[in-house]
Amino acid sequence: MAMALALVALAGATIARAQAAQPAGAASGTQSTKSTQATQTAPGAQSGSPDTQSADTSSLPAAANASAPSQPEPYEPIDGSGRVYWVMTNTIEPLRIFGDAVFAAVQTGIDSPHEYGPHWDGFARRLGIDLAGAAVSNTMEASLGAIWGEDPRYARVGEGGFGSRMKSVLYQTFTTRRRDGEFHPAYARYIAIPSSNWLSNTWRAPSASNNKDAAIRSAWGFASRFGSNAYTEFKPDVTRRIFHHNQ
Repeated sequence: MAMALALVALAGATIARAQAAQPAGAASGTQSTKSTQATQTAPGAQSGSPDTQSADTSSLPAAANASAPSQPEPYEPIDGSGRVYWVMTNTIEPLRIFGDAVFAAVQTGIDSPHEYGPHWDGFARRLGIDLAGAAVSNTMEASLGAIWGEDPRYARVGEGGFGSRMKSVLYQTFTTRRRDGEFHPAYARYIAIPSSNWLSNTWRAPSASNNKDAAIRSAWGFASRFGSNAYTEFKPDVTRRIFHHNQ
């Protein structure tokens, strides 16, 4: 746990150095006209929907360009402080910690890896290692993304059918916006998730620090991003239904 928090604390300095490496015209506030007027919508977005755009979800996949609202909000690229916030919230947010705690509890119950033991100390070690791995992965993605202008935030659709919105969830698992507001392959993510999992072999138990385990953890890393995207996409709808039902 302490390692995870320390890595998150270092994210600010790491991202600041990456931001300094950007070209002079690439920083937030000096975007091109094309950047500030990006108007694409994700698969499943409906024209004119008030929920289609939000503060950090204003530009969506080009596949639904024809259904873009007539007066959309301009896309605002993420800045350095936004990257630090993204790293922190995606590392220590309650939902992630809960998910990691459940996974650590299951591993403790079956005593895997056996070096940690089936007890509370083993549970704490498993949870701390998972959080440390998430901190490394998120910091790497945000830092490398700053160099290339990639925005790691999920762009919520907000309206449309379940299938089309799930298509956006899957689409954005492997793509990300850049400064121009367009979606591109998420190269920083492609590097960060596998690299952090192979790097974590250095502090994991010997029985869980081989290439096969790192590859499996990498696959789970993308599955986790898919789940996080789905949560962001559908949480407001679930919350509205719950509160509306209770009124």
